[in-house]
Amino acid sequence: MFLRRLKRWLHRPKPTTVALEALSVLWAHDSAPLKRTLTEDQQDPARPAGGEVRWIHSDINSFYSTYVQPYAAAMGPSWPVVEQILTILDHHGNTPSVESGADQHLAQITLREHSLNVAREAMDMIKRHHKDYEMIAGRILIIALGHDLGLCSRAQAPGGGWSKSFLILEPIVQDLPFKEVIFEAITTFNKNNPRSQEARVLRAAEATARKKEVQRIQLLGATPGVPIDITKMRQIIRGEEC
Repeated sequence: MFLRRLKRWLHRPKPTTVALEALSVLWAHDSAPLKRTLTEDQQDPARPAGGEVRWIHSDINSFYSTYVQPYAAAMGPSWPVVEQILTILDHHGNTPSVESGADQHLAQITLREHSLNVAREAMDMIKRHHKDYEMIAGRILIIALGHDLGLCSRAQAPGGGWSKSFLILEPIVQDLPFKEVIFEAITTFNKNNPRSQEARVLRAAEATARKKEVQRIQLLGATPGVPIDITKMRQIIRGEEC
């Protein structure tokens, strides 16, 4: 029901329209395909013969080894979706993690870095607070990694950034039984008191990740010659309150 209403709103008649072809492929440059279809005798370049995925950016490889691969069996159909989102971030994630005109300090953090930061925070949260966190790890990873994918594109779309994220994610998650949960979390997490568990996790993870990113920027941008507060640095590294 939620997904149908959202689709109707996004595609409602407007004086200025955007071609559906432009909305379905929102990249500003040539893009990696959202889904890679391989014949039996073809080898996926991101997955060597040994079966281990390798991306261009080392932070994605490290994230995958720590937060995805150990839970692959429990994730079921979410696993390849997570891999596809990581591939999008690998190819298109060097864009700033904020909209044009927003805080230019945060523009120093790329979309790839921010998405991985949010996903780490979200996974750490559910590990601490959910006994069977493996069972929801897949959807949490999809939500956390995909919530800002719209920033990959400079195209204009009704609804702004979150609607572009929706349009990029839609063909990837269309076969998942909890796709509406994903879209509801992404579209409501910024509201006061979001209702769904997934939206609340995303809201908290986003806030925590941003706080640490701001602290890191402030630390790295400290005035030369001014002594660095070692205690504060250790707190930032450990992710503690300052």
